[in-house]
Amino acid sequence: MSRIELHSAQARVFRAITAIDSLIKPVLLTTAPIKFEEYVTPERYKKAVKEFWIKEWLLENPDMSLRDVLNLPEAIDWVNSKEDLPRHVVLNSTRALGKSFLQAIIIVHMLDMLVRARNPLYQRNKNIALASPTHDQTSDIYSPLFHELNVPSYCKSGKMARKANSHELLNNVMLFMGSFESIERWRGKGLFYVCLDEASSTNTLKDDYDAVIAPAISTRWPNIGRSLITSTPLGYNSFYDMYTLEERNSSWLSYTFDYTHSPFISKKEIKLAKASMDPVTFASEYLASFEESGNTIFYPFDRSIHIRNLDWFEDYEDIHCAIDMNVGVMAFIIFAIRGNQIHVLKDYKNAYNTDEACKIIQSEFPNKKVIVYPDPTCRARKTSSPIGMTDMTILKSYGFSVRAKTVSPKIIDSVNAVNRLLLNGNHEVNLFVHPRCKELITCLERLIWKDTDAGDAIIDKTQGYDHATDCLRYAVDYLFPIVRTDSKRRQGGVATQF
Repeated sequence: MSRIELHSAQARVFRAITAIDSLIKPVLLTTAPIKFEEYVTPERYKKAVKEFWIKEWLLENPDMSLRDVLNLPEAIDWVNSKEDLPRHVVLNSTRALGKSFLQAIIIVHMLDMLVRARNPLYQRNKNIALASPTHDQTSDIYSPLFHELNVPSYCKSGKMARKANSHELLNNVMLFMGSFESIERWRGKGLFYVCLDEASSTNTLKDDYDAVIAPAISTRWPNIGRSLITSTPLGYNSFYDMYTLEERNSSWLSYTFDYTHSPFISKKEIKLAKASMDPVTFASEYLASFEESGNTIFYPFDRSIHIRNLDWFEDYEDIHCAIDMNVGVMAFIIFAIRGNQIHVLKDYKNAYNTDEACKIIQSEFPNKKVIVYPDPTCRARKTSSPIGMTDMTILKSYGFSVRAKTVSPKIIDSVNAVNRLLLNGNHEVNLFVHPRCKELITCLERLIWKDTDAGDAIIDKTQGYDHATDCLRYAVDYLFPIVRTDSKRRQGGVATQF
C-alpha cells in the first residue's frame, strides 16, 4: 500500500485520521501487556497534538513558513486551543474526489494494523465497520476495491465473498459491511474503526452515531477508536450536524473540498454541469456547499452573516417578544428593535401554555415594558388557554402590550418580509441573531416548503422546524410588512395594538 499515491486532498484526510498512529502502533505491536494510557504520557500526547495542529495550519496557509506560524499570535492561539489529535474526521466534498477509494485505503491501513497487533490486552473487539446507503452499494463499490488492494490475503479463507455482510480475517479481526439500516446490528460490538460513506443519504445519521457507533468505539477502544464520515452534502441534515461537531470537540475535524481539489474533474465537465444544473444543485455537487435546495424558505440566512454576539438589552430598551401559540410546544423569541434592525437575543421552546410562557417572560424581565407579537388567532378561545379565556386576554392580564393583526398574514408575504430583513435588494442586512438562539437558527436553516407554488405556499411542518420561525414571521409582518401599493391596508389584516 505504500506504493499507492493519493492526491493532496486525499492525503490530507489520510494524515488526519492516522495522526494518532505514531502513539497507537507501538502499543498494539508490542507483545508486552501495556495499556495505551500507560505508554502515552500526557507530555508525549501534548507534543503530538501540537505538532499535528501546527502542520494543519501550514496546510491551510501554504504561503507561510514554520517560523511565521511560531511568531503569529493568531496561529499560536489557534494551535494552543487544540487539546486532542483528531480521531473522528468528516469529509464534505465534491463528487469525484475519490472518497470511496480513500475510504478503502484507510480501511486496509486499519486492517493491517489490527492483523499485526500482538499486545495481549488488545486481542478482543478488533472490528472494523463500513456502511453506505444500501448493502448492494457497499458491496458493489468496495468489494472490487478490496480485491484490488489485496484484502483477501488478510482473510482466514484466503478469499472474500462479494455480498457477505461480514468477513473473518487473520488474528481474530472482523470486517463488517452493510447499509445504514444495518448499523443497529453493530450495537454492543467493539469497533476500532468505522467508515460511513455517502452519509448525507440518511436522516438518522446523528442518532445512529450517538446511540450505537459512539458507545461501540468509546467503551471498547477509548482514546484509540476512530471514524471517518464522507459525503457530498444534501442541505442542512444530519450530515451537517456531524460536520459541525468540530466546533465543540477538538477530537473531531472536518474538511471541505470543492471540484478544484479533484484531479479527476475536467473544465469541460464543470462547464457541462453548470449548463445542466440549477445553481443550488451545482453548489452541492461540485462546490460541496450545504446550501439548501430551492425549497428552503429562509434562503438568505447565512450563519457567517446573521449570527453575531449582540449586546443584551439596555435599561432604556423595551422588551419585544413574539409568540407562537401551541399546546406543549409553545415557542417564543425575545428581541430588540435598534433603528431599522431586529436583534434576536434569546429563544424559548416547550412552555406548556400561554400562562406558563407569560410567567417565564415576567420573571426574566420584571419591571420592564414588554411588547408581545402573538399569532393573530390569539383572539380565539384556544386549547392553550384556561376555560373562558383567550390567549389575548391572558397576555393582557400580565400587563403586556399586545400587537397583532386582525387576521393571520399570508404565509408568502410574511416569509418575504423576513427574507427582506435578512437581505434586501441593496444587499443590506437588518436582522441578526445571537448564537445562543439555537432553536431559531436551526429553524431558519432547515425549514422548507411543502408546496412551492407561490399562490398557495405550504410550510413543511413535519420536522418541527416551524415554531420559532412562525414567531419571527408574526413580529416582522407586523413591524416591517410587505406593503401593497394598491391598498391602504396591510396584507393579512389591519394592524392593531392593545
